[in-house]
Amino acid sequence: MPFLCLRTAAIPDGIIQVTDMSPNESQRSELQGEGQTRYVNRVQNDVVVDSLANQIRTVTNIGGCQGLAAYIIDNVDAGAGNGGAAATAAQANTAAAAIIAIMDAGTLCRKAEIDAELVAAGIGNGTTIDAGGSEGTVAEVLSILSGRGYVVPVGSNVQVAGAKVPRTGTFTPQVTSQGSTGGPNRPAPVIVVDLEDKGIRQQVLSGSLLASAGTGEIEGFELTHDLNAMSVIQNDTGIPATEEVNGVQNVDQRSFAPPYARAKLAKNRLTPTLNQSVLVLYANDGTLLT
Repeated sequence: MPFLCLRTAAIPDGIIQVTDMSPNESQRSELQGEGQTRYVNRVQNDVVVDSLANQIRTVTNIGGCQGLAAYIIDNVDAGAGNGGAAATAAQANTAAAAIIAIMDAGTLCRKAEIDAELVAAGIGNGTTIDAGGSEGTVAEVLSILSGRGYVVPVGSNVQVAGAKVPRTGTFTPQVTSQGSTGGPNRPAPVIVVDLEDKGIRQQVLSGSLLASAGTGEIEGFELTHDLNAMSVIQNDTGIPATEEVNGVQNVDQRSFAPPYARAKLAKNRLTPTLNQSVLVLYANDGTLLT
């Protein structure tokens, strides 16, 4: 499965939309399968906090933690299966930041690059994402980089007596909802379902996706743009929209992409960023698709 990732934190979620893949989600029929058009959101990466007491390492973030660092502390065995401990919070945070930097640079993010950053973060020589005692996969890491949610509940133990324990986090936490009453004196049913914390579109390696990456909208967002210099689309009165902040006139950041993408960004104020490429498209092994 290909993974489309947003390379800049300057653009909020729900802004970048790619619409030139088939079938279109809003226009498809049941016979066409799952829609392929999508919004592309930023990777989640909460800073993980942990504690170690009585040989038990526990995630202590209030309300739990989400994203890539949470995934690393919950899935990576520091000893590559040789009785290794879980990563510490500091190591997981360092490794996650380094892997996100690879994605932001638009370069290869394969098993080799991911494993190298786990080792560089100090988790342990021979540490790997998907072998030994580690329970991760390259595809899951890429899915998180593509905006998918991963949740480690508060109070989760990731290490007991010096050894990593099976992962307690999930992409699909249980959600409980109270149904409506069925009639007089009938208790409302309680419904418990497993839902994606922050789902992403299941992309298909199709001709339309490759066309978008080669000459279409994805390719346009992959080009380098100056978000500030290109943000001069006029407002409804025919003049550039500006606002004054601390005595400085700022142009309304409504265009940095090719013309077909400008309408999708209308009326959104973006942080000025120089020479920024917005998207990167990975195959499920972390190689680049263009």
